[in-house]
Amino acid sequence: MSRVIPLLAALSIAAAPSALAAEPAAPSLEAQRAAPGAIYVLPPAGGEIADAFATGLGLRLRQHLAAFVLTMQVPEPPLRMLDLPPGAPPPPPQLRLETVQGRGRVTRTLSMVLHFAPVPGLSPRIEFAAASAAPDAPAALAEFERSLGPRWTRHAVLAIAAREFALLGDAAEPPRLRALQHFLAQEARQAAPGDPDAAALQALRDAIDQSSRLRGRR
Repeated sequence: MSRVIPLLAALSIAAAPSALAAEPAAPSLEAQRAAPGAIYVLPPAGGEIADAFATGLGLRLRQHLAAFVLTMQVPEPPLRMLDLPPGAPPPPPQLRLETVQGRGRVTRTLSMVLHFAPVPGLSPRIEFAAASAAPDAPAALAEFERSLGPRWTRHAVLAIAAREFALLGDAAEPPRLRALQHFLAQEARQAAPGDPDAAALQALRDAIDQSSRLRGRR
């Protein structure tokens, strides 16, 4: 069952889960292993803005989940900031900041890549980015948090719900399934029209709705 639990590697790379689960060659990585369903964050590239954004991910997720009112306790996945072992080859950057100077102003672009462990209905990889022409780093960071923050928490919610649904399986009790539906519906209500994650939210809601335990109660 553990193989179907989603690992949302928020700023990670495809090799990160295997590096944690693989050979004993990386004891320093093994020591950083968290519980199933954890979020692993690899060091970002691009300097202080990217670092500050990554550092705030855990707080942003806690604040977001605190807004949910549910009959079930919302499981907050552990978030682990990974330290690469000395001498390890650097992974491709998955949270990266690029800065372009032109015509008297600086434009910064922050890109973010998310990787999920295999879960039906969820894309294994998604990338999104935001640009800022703010004159200083604090203002640019605030813009990135407003634009990229909601998508980050949206995918964390998808991962939490998918993990819970996978764990419940055929033994799921209808009240628990309905609580999951409510969890996703509340997230969907916060989405703006044309939200790019609306289809993923609806796909997971439909999968829960078609559960044999719910269908049998109708």
